[in-house]
Amino acid sequence: MPKLDHVLETALYFDDLDAAARFYDELLELKPIFHDARLRAYAVGNTVLLLFQRGASLEMVELPGGAIPPHDGAGPVHIAFAVAKDAIESWEQKLAAHGVAIEARMRWPRGSVSMTKACSRSRLSWSTGVSTCFQGAKSLCNCTNTWS
Repeated sequence: MPKLDHVLETALYFDDLDAAARFYDELLELKPIFHDARLRAYAVGNTVLLLFQRGASLEMVELPGGAIPPHDGAGPVHIAFAVAKDAIESWEQKLAAHGVAIEARMRWPRGSVSMTKACSRSRLSWSTGVSTCFQGAKSLCNCTNTWS
């Protein structure tokens, strides 16, 4: 069986794409590599984070190189960004300065620490340390499909 290398893209769906984009642009300081009325795309390491306006991709999209099938999503989701372990305090300070209060903390058996902030229907979390699934991975932000 052929081997998978890594996850290439992650898609999140938002009721208010502009508000979500402001969070990723301003607070996380990600720069969009593409944007239009239905999506924002960000390069994060060797992956792409796609933010979609919920309901805006329900039809086939024809492009010069081919077609993108319909897709959409709803409900709580999770994504994690990798950072150096010593950067978590700086991120926590930056988040606090932007009014992002931490709701809960968790210390995981393999050494990671997670912080969670409640969003309107989901959770926004930050973690550091070794992931329980991928040894050596460090994660910062488990972002969700809603932001308020």
